[in-house]
Amino acid sequence: ARVAQILANGNVLLMDNGNIRPQRYGGSYSRALELAIDHKTKTVSKAWEFKLEIDGQLCESPNGGGAQRLPNGNTIVQLASCSGEGSPTGLVSHTIEVTHDGEIVFHMSITVNDLPTYRVLPQSSVAGEVLVTPKAD
Repeated sequence: ARVAQILANGNVLLMDNGNIRPQRYGGSYSRALELAIDHKTKTVSKAWEFKLEIDGQLCESPNGGGAQRLPNGNTIVQLASCSGEGSPTGLVSHTIEVTHDGEIVFHMSITVNDLPTYRVLPQSSVAGEVLVTPKAD
């Protein structure tokens, strides 16, 4: 697990690389995972998860990646090194913005020629750009 974030509701959001998950629990796949923690009973339960399926297979990103909740309630997910998809190295990095209902609203994939993307963080601007909204008539 990596890039754990405590959310406003007390849950924990993290990236579960999943590369050593036993077959009896679904085998190797990566996911963004939100966990609800009950401190009274000392139990943890899954509150939310996102898994990326590509060509009928769940993405396994054994290194890198992350998940971060955005102010609009969506989650940005970085799967740094999914295998396959015709890449010369056999790896593709995926950056995804997903709603709580699992709808992908943004998806960018980058073919890995050398090193995969490691982590992604949301930015309001790259070089000081400002969003311009047309005035209503």
